[in-house]
Amino acid sequence: MRQVRGITYLLLMLAALLAGCAGSRVDSAHPLLTHDAKAARVYFIRPFTDRPMGFADNAIAVEVDRVSLLKLVKGEYTMSYINPGAVFFTVHSDTSWGPEFLPKKMTRSKRFQFAPGETYFVVFRPIDGEFRGVNFDMASVSLEDARELSRHLRVAGSAARSEPIDEL
Repeated sequence: MRQVRGITYLLLMLAALLAGCAGSRVDSAHPLLTHDAKAARVYFIRPFTDRPMGFADNAIAVEVDRVSLLKLVKGEYTMSYINPGAVFFTVHSDTSWGPEFLPKKMTRSKRFQFAPGETYFVVFRPIDGEFRGVNFDMASVSLEDARELSRHLRVAGSAARSEPIDEL
C-alpha cells in the first residue's frame, strides 16, 4: 500500500511539472495590446541555452507597465501588437543560489520605446551570475539577428503563427 501511495504521489508531481511547461501564453486582455494599424509589432524571443540552467529554464513572466502580459517558455517566440510609446518591461524568473539550493524569484526591468507601425524583436537571454543566480537580460535586436535566433524555435500564439519571423 505504501508503494502505491508513493507512485501516486510521484505521478501527481510529474503531472504538475509538465503542466508548467505547457507553452507560452499571452494575456490578450492587457490594456496596452491593440489591433490598431498604428500599433508596434513586438516579437518576444527566448532562445535555447547552451546548457541546462536549473530553475532558470522554467517559464519566465513578462510584465508591461506593471501588468502581466505573457509567460514565455525556453525555445519559443511569440508576438503582440502594443500601443506605441515608452513602456517598461519587467521579467520575473526563478533561479537558485546560496547554500540551500531553493528556488528564488529574480526580477529585472528595462525601458523600451516603440514607434507606430514599426516592428521590434526583444530577446530574453539568461545571464549566469554564478553565486548571484541567473537573471534575464532584455535587448532589442535586428531582423537579421531575430531570424537567426528564431530558426529552430517554436512559434507560440496565433498572431506569431500568422506573421512568423522567417517570412518578414
